[in-house]
Amino acid sequence: MAVEKFLKQRAVNIVVDGNYSLANWYNSQGKPRTFACRTTRVSPFRMMVNVPVLGKVGDPITSYFHDFGKLEGFISDTTAGTFLLELEMTRSMREKLASNSPGWKRSRKIHASLMSGKMRASSRQVRIRL
Repeated sequence: MAVEKFLKQRAVNIVVDGNYSLANWYNSQGKPRTFACRTTRVSPFRMMVNVPVLGKVGDPITSYFHDFGKLEGFISDTTAGTFLLELEMTRSMREKLASNSPGWKRSRKIHASLMSGKMRASSRQVRIRL
C-alpha cells in the first residue's frame, strides 16, 4: 500500500517511541542492529514509522514499542525518513493492539469504530511521552 493511500484511511495520529531492526542488518558482533523509531500514524493493520535508516520495500521488520509490545511486519512503502509498516498479526492480536493503545484508551469509540470500519481519518494527534 502507498503512504498516500494510507493517509486517507481510518487511523489514529499517535506518537510513540520505540525501536526496530531490519532483516540482514547486523552489528560487528553478529547481532541484529537496532535503531530508534517513532510512530506517527497507527491503525490495527499498518503504521507509519519515522526512522533514521530506511529499508527496502518488502523487507521484514521487527519492532518494539512499550505501549504496543513486539510487532512484526514488512515495509510496503517509503518516503523521506518514513516507512509504512504492514503489520502481520491475527485478528485477536489486532483487537488487543487496538484495545491496549494509549491513545485509543482515551476513547473507546475510536477502538470500536476502527475495528468495525466506521471511523473516518482523524485529524487530532495524540502525543505520548515515555
